[in-house]
Amino acid sequence: MLEDVFNLVTVITPYIIPLYLIMGSFFNRDPKGVAFVIGLVMNAFVTDIVAKVSNLRGTSPEVSARNKQVCEFNPFKTMTPNINALRGVSLNTSIITFTLAYIVLPMILMESTINYTIILVLLSILVVNFYMQQFMRCFNSKGAASGAVIGFSVGMMYVFMLYSNGNMKNLLYNIDGISTGEQCKLTGKRYKCTSG
Repeated sequence: MLEDVFNLVTVITPYIIPLYLIMGSFFNRDPKGVAFVIGLVMNAFVTDIVAKVSNLRGTSPEVSARNKQVCEFNPFKTMTPNINALRGVSLNTSIITFTLAYIVLPMILMESTINYTIILVLLSILVVNFYMQQFMRCFNSKGAASGAVIGFSVGMMYVFMLYSNGNMKNLLYNIDGISTGEQCKLTGKRYKCTSG
């Protein structure tokens, strides 16, 4: 039962995290989700190129049919042929660490409120993903660690690229500080907020 839950987390994480950020972008009517997806596609290409150049191999060619379906599940399958063929660098781990860098670094750079909950959730997902990919023999520890390093590095470079351009800085996710002095009251059909 627990293994099935971990399998599900491993399979859907590369879809759920980007979908959440894109949907949030639609609800907030801002282009931050589009900027994230552009960076995520760049991350997939870089991960694929590194997989080809490094020529790392997966741990075992004898993967059960059930595990093979989970191991080969890839949101960028048509764009990343080297990851599919070589199975040596984990794209899922790369996506998670890219997202971690893309969300956490702006909190630090912009000196805004650091959301420890989101950091803890992403790190937990990363640990589960790392463990399950090794347990299912999708990747060895080198492949999973390589994916993590690639994803975080690409995410870090992408954040610094957007941050250094004044106009593009607004495309980064950040949390504006929570004002402790602001209070809002409902008067009639309108809210009226005042700073205290």
